[in-house]
Amino acid sequence: EIAQCLVGSEMCIRDSGNAFETIYFWPGIQVAFQQVYRVLKNGGTFLICNESNGKNTKDEKWTDIIHGMTIYTSEQIEKELENAGFSKIEVDQNQKDWLCLVCKKDD
Repeated sequence: EIAQCLVGSEMCIRDSGNAFETIYFWPGIQVAFQQVYRVLKNGGTFLICNESNGKNTKDEKWTDIIHGMTIYTSEQIEKELENAGFSKIEVDQNQKDWLCLVCKKDD
């Protein structure tokens, strides 16, 4: 189903999308966010949650041992969401530096 969405099936237009602990492994978040934006309905919501905010040097151990893993900062994610066309981007971070971003595709 995801492959069909990426090649442009109108059947894949969504009201919402989410990414829990997955964008670490997306080969390029700019292109991926553009694709999420493309398949969301106008007014749709996209949610991203990560257990790392990219600012804790202890997290580097994960990128050292897991091939292809990239930990992004909230600023990097927010910038790429804006570049993809998303608006109303809200960033929240808890005491453990876990990160949650919510954004909208305009109507």
